[in-house]
Amino acid sequence: MHIKDWSFSAVIAGFLAVLVSYSGPLVIFYQAALVANVPHDVIASWVWGISIGAGVAGVLLSWLFRAPVITAWSAPGTALLVTLFPEMTLNEAVGAYLTAAAILFAIGISGTFDKLIRLIPRGIAFGMMAGILFPFGIKAFQAAGSVPLLAFGMIGVYVVCKRFFHATSSSWCSLPALP
Repeated sequence: MHIKDWSFSAVIAGFLAVLVSYSGPLVIFYQAALVANVPHDVIASWVWGISIGAGVAGVLLSWLFRAPVITAWSAPGTALLVTLFPEMTLNEAVGAYLTAAAILFAIGISGTFDKLIRLIPRGIAFGMMAGILFPFGIKAFQAAGSVPLLAFGMIGVYVVCKRFFHATSSSWCSLPALP
């Protein structure tokens, strides 16, 4: 890596990518842990483990592939926990996560991930994600009743940024498009 590889837009894009991929699922994870009555020291341990693990994995993979790689927890997967926890025990949830991780690792290492993803129509994939995240979007608008300044301020900033900062390759706030 050379100093010429660094730019203000690259640093901002990297920071925003890490912020979004980390903070969003963190809030959802914390809500899921509270629903499951997980002790606070266990929550702190999990957040520490995930944070350090994602950071180390991101650094190592970026160094190995000579390209920026961000590893983080899954927002939809974490959101699904909130709906499952009252009926699911903590041990079952951990077992489900470990099983899903083993299956995803096997799919990734075998090289069949791209083939499997192409079999799922985009509309169905987007619909599944919307179905998982929709309740959180509704809660954000319900929060407008108790903290209207914060809620409408966030919406206002989004609208202004969407209008004046177009996400193009030359923009300071551009982020990579979804595949």
